[in-house]
Amino acid sequence: MRDTPLWVHGRLTVTRAALDEVFAEARSAYGRDEESCRFLLGPCEPWDALAAVMPMANRANQLHDLDPDIIIAPGAHDPHP
Repeated sequence: MRDTPLWVHGRLTVTRAALDEVFAEARSAYGRDEESCRFLLGPCEPWDALAAVMPMANRANQLHDLDPDIIIAPGAHDPHP
């Protein structure tokens, strides 16, 4: 049985390149008035390192495109008030 992964204890390392990509996408999404969606990836060993970022579709945008009158949950940001 494996030991508990280091990231569970808050000891996680993210490479500068991965952070730069996350920040660039966040700025880009903010400019489009959208949420930023990325999945952070790392190797199985060592467990404490994240080195890659994978783009993901913004599911909220897809659902809004299907039904623009969808009810926004209380406390959620509605970009189209």
